[in-house]
Amino acid sequence: MRKAALYVCLIAAAVYFSATAALWASQSRFIFEPVRTLVVKPTELAFPVTDVTIPVRSAKAGRETLHAWWMPAARSDAKLVLYFHGNEGNVSTSIGETALSRPVEIEFAAQLPRNAAARASFGFLQLRPLVVSREGEELRMEEVDRSRLMCQSAKVLGNGRIADCCDVLMVNPHSFERARSREVAQTITRLNTKLVEEGRPYLLIGVGRWGSNDPWLGIPVVWDQISGARVIIEAGFRDLRVTPSQGSHFFQNLTAFQIGYFTVNPDAGEGFVDWEWLCSQPAIEEEGCVRHLRFDSPLLVMMSGKTSQGMILKPGIVTG
Repeated sequence: MRKAALYVCLIAAAVYFSATAALWASQSRFIFEPVRTLVVKPTELAFPVTDVTIPVRSAKAGRETLHAWWMPAARSDAKLVLYFHGNEGNVSTSIGETALSRPVEIEFAAQLPRNAAARASFGFLQLRPLVVSREGEELRMEEVDRSRLMCQSAKVLGNGRIADCCDVLMVNPHSFERARSREVAQTITRLNTKLVEEGRPYLLIGVGRWGSNDPWLGIPVVWDQISGARVIIEAGFRDLRVTPSQGSHFFQNLTAFQIGYFTVNPDAGEGFVDWEWLCSQPAIEEEGCVRHLRFDSPLLVMMSGKTSQGMILKPGIVTG
């Protein structure tokens, strides 16, 4: 038996090392390693090719130029195909790391000259964070006593844990007046700017539809006015049933920046917010119905992208 096991191990080792050696020997066939030497020169091609340069700005080297070949189409109204290649990094990598501290996706346009004497131009149309799905990091929701929860919902956008928010901006539902929703938006904007400058992410809790164009149906804010929020909670009115937005006004921002969005409507059985506990907490600043709370320890936010369930634990509550 020992000899048989030894033979099996020797065979497995031989197969492993043979496969490794084969991959090492043929790696040049699988890995693209660009070199400066041109394999094919423009003069060798069967169609007209013009050398052009495109000025760009580099985060590391300042102003640079891209060397390109322009192959004009026979028709003047033909569509342009712009092809970039790179090794290890390219313009999107340097821009994303510098401006947004993460990989980005870019939308760009270029105007290539019709003759060698004219200059080419290159410009960016959009630059946004690259959305990387983390659905594989499935979070198992645990049974938690309701008294330990600040919020719970079965309609949540987002996935994972958030545990870096000690600040809460809340709209008090007991003193909120729909006729003054624009004033509420202005107060939220001021506090958002302050917290962003201080580098303090926060939870945003309000009633009605966040981002609604109709101030009677919610709080009319645009994304820049609440851009520092790490988690947003949209709760229902006390006296009016409004179809929740479920984050539709800010969907691109929510997905790009991985912001959690909770929809809460107790009348429809869609979770709850412990308003009594929130209203009993001391505020470091209060203006109208908007209260700014700050806790010594962060609130723990847990979201399941698979089941759309989520919960927010009160500060100091620890779960496994």
